[in-house]
Amino acid sequence: MRITVLLVLLLGFFLAFCSEGGKGQSESPTIAAQRYGSVAGLRDAAVKAGYPCPNWKLREGPQYAKETGECSEKDVFSVYATDADLTDQLELSSQSGGADLHMLVGPNWIINLPDSSHVELLQAKLGGKPLAA
Repeated sequence: MRITVLLVLLLGFFLAFCSEGGKGQSESPTIAAQRYGSVAGLRDAAVKAGYPCPNWKLREGPQYAKETGECSEKDVFSVYATDADLTDQLELSSQSGGADLHMLVGPNWIINLPDSSHVELLQAKLGGKPLAA
């Protein structure tokens, strides 16, 4: 039941992005979330927003990501080539069950963060929708 509820929430967040007049952007209380062409661009925006990135490296996965990287062993930055890839990744993430997720989801990106305070910091600058499990 918990997985079903999480899946419905994930899909609801994604649909909110898609319903913004076809622009692929969603309004946060402060700024519109933008698309990023590379995971390095997403990382640069997060660092500019105040997120610490002591040890950047590209990495493998998540499964549907175009590019993925991490600043530490506690976070994952990923960008997606298509809306379908992002949706598929959100569905897969919802099936992980007991994982302690603190995610910020943008129109073509996801940042999985170590805690909710980082989500709040980045949402204020990058936009996106917070998602916790």
